[in-house]
Amino acid sequence: MVIRKVSRIVLSFLAVLSPSIVGAIAIPVDSPITNFSSSVDLNSEAVKFDLNFKSVPDFFTIDSFGRQADSFQLFVNSDNLPVELSSFYRASAGEVVRDDLTIVRGDEIKESRQIRAREVVANYDPSTDPSSGGWGPVLGSEPFVLDDTQLTFILPLSSLKDADGLFYYYLETYSFGGITGDTLFGVSDFEYDVASPVPIPPAFILFGSGLVGLIGLARRKACKGHCQSKKPML
Repeated sequence: MVIRKVSRIVLSFLAVLSPSIVGAIAIPVDSPITNFSSSVDLNSEAVKFDLNFKSVPDFFTIDSFGRQADSFQLFVNSDNLPVELSSFYRASAGEVVRDDLTIVRGDEIKESRQIRAREVVANYDPSTDPSSGGWGPVLGSEPFVLDDTQLTFILPLSSLKDADGLFYYYLETYSFGGITGDTLFGVSDFEYDVASPVPIPPAFILFGSGLVGLIGLARRKACKGHCQSKKPML
C-alpha cells in the first residue's frame, strides 16, 4: 500500500516535469519512431522490445561506405539509477569504469540477420570484430521479426547484464550513419508514444525516473513467484 501511494506521487510529479518518463503519455519528439516499449518477463528472464516506425525501415540497403539506410542503437544501463548518454562513450574511451552498460546495434542486422547485444568495454579493438563499432564483445544474439513498420525482438536479461528486470535505455535512430530525430529515453516495462523536441532528460528527471524504477523493482520482487507477467511474451 505504501509503495503504491509513493508510486502514484512520484509518477504524478514526473508527469508534470516530463511526459517522456511516464508510459502511455505522448512524447513530443521529432523522430522516425511512433512508439516503443520494453516488456519484462521475470519468469523467462527475458525482455521483449517493440519499436514502431513511421514507415517500413530498410535495414538492408547500404551505401558505398557500408552504412544502412535505416538503423538504431539502444544504449542500456542495468544499474539501479540511470546514467547520462555520455557515460557510454566515456566508458568506451576508458574515461570512466562501469560494468552495467550494454548496447544493441541495429547496424548489425544487415550482416548477422539477428539482433546483437554487446558489452560496453574500454578501448575495445574493432579489428578483432569489425562489426562491433568498437563497443565490445557480443553478449547475445537473437532473431527479430519485422512486421511492416514494427520491429520486435526478445533478449535474455543476461544479454543486457541485468538480473532484476529494472534497466534504463536511450534509443537513437540513424539514416546512412546520420542521426535522425532526437534521442529517446525509456525505463523498462513502460510504453511510450512519440508525438513529434524534447532534449535528453536532465539530471533531475533521470533521478526521478530512477525512483520510478526502484519502486517498480520493489513491486516486482514482492510479486515474483506468485504473480503472472502482466505483459505476455511472443
